[in-house]
Formats: sequence, C-alpha cells, structure tokens
Amino acid sequence: MIKTLEAVNLWWNQFVYVADVKDHWQTPIETIERGGGDCEDIAFGKYFTLVGLGVPGVLLCYCHQRGNAHMVVVVAHDGKMLVLDKNSDFIMTTSQLAHSLVRIYSFSHTRYIVHLKAGDEELDINLSRLSKWGELLERIKNE
Repeated sequence: MIKTLEAVNLWWNQFVYVADVKDHWQTPIETIERGGGDCEDIAFGKYFTLVGLGVPGVLLCYCHQRGNAHMVVVVAHDGKMLVLDKNSDFIMTTSQLAHSLVRIYSFSHTRYIVHLKAGDEELDINLSRLSKWGELLERIKNE
C-alpha cells in the first residue's frame, strides 16, 4: 500500500499550487483541467483517487501548518497515521510532523473527527453541516 500512497502523492503534487481568490473547492476534474489548485483541491484529488483504488482508512484533514490553514490527506496504516501533503513528496507520519502540523478536524464521506489535545474524539454528526463538502460531493456526482 505504501507504493500506492507514494504514487498518488507524487502524481497529484505535480499540479501547480494556485491560491484561491475566494475559497472555492474544486473537483479533481476541475483541478486537472486547470492544471492546479490550492491545498484543498490537491487533497481532494488524492482522497478521491485513493478511495477509488479501494484504500481503506482515508481521511481529509483540515489543519494548521506553521500558523496557516492547510488541508492534507491522512491514511491509517499499520497503527500509524500517514500524511500525504502538497508540500512534500515524501509520506510522513503525523507524529513526525507534530512540530509543524496541528490537526483540527478530519472527515470523509462517513466520518467527522475533532482532534483534541488530549486525543481524538469522533463525533456522530450530519456531514451535511460541512456545506462545502456536500456541495463538492454533489458537483462530483454530476460530472
């Protein structure tokens, strides 16, 4: 599975970082057509590619990296949380990145996890509360 994660991370990292004028979440197809996107757009491409390949335990993770809002993909594997980040072509663990990456919350099609200092708390909430996520899923379904 590590080879798959590395290949997906490298493939999506080839796209140019383009900052949003307004916070628009692009579908993976939009990112490919435009030749780039911001960290969320690249993370969505990685997420949907891995989910499509049947990789288990894939989550999108909203975090702060060096004080800035950032999004990465996190994958549970062998008791570790592996990070696929636009800012690195190397797969690292959340513990290796603990000094620079502060996880706020993670989510997927079915899960929403709030990261607390004392540990993670999985909340049973309606994911539609993440309105941009719901809008993105709807646009992908219609592509």
